[in-house]
Amino acid sequence: MLVLSARTGRVEAVLFDEGYLTQVRTELAGAIVGFALSRLAGD
Repeated sequence: MLVLSARTGRVEAVLFDEGYLTQVRTELAGAIVGFALSRLAGD
């Protein structure tokens, strides 16, 4: 994963997380969507 500067667009850091951050982000997105759909289904 790359960390980019918002001001210049240059690479600030390279994170070698072996997919951990991608997994966490995917799980969080799934939880948010599941929560939103369950609220819609409850109405």
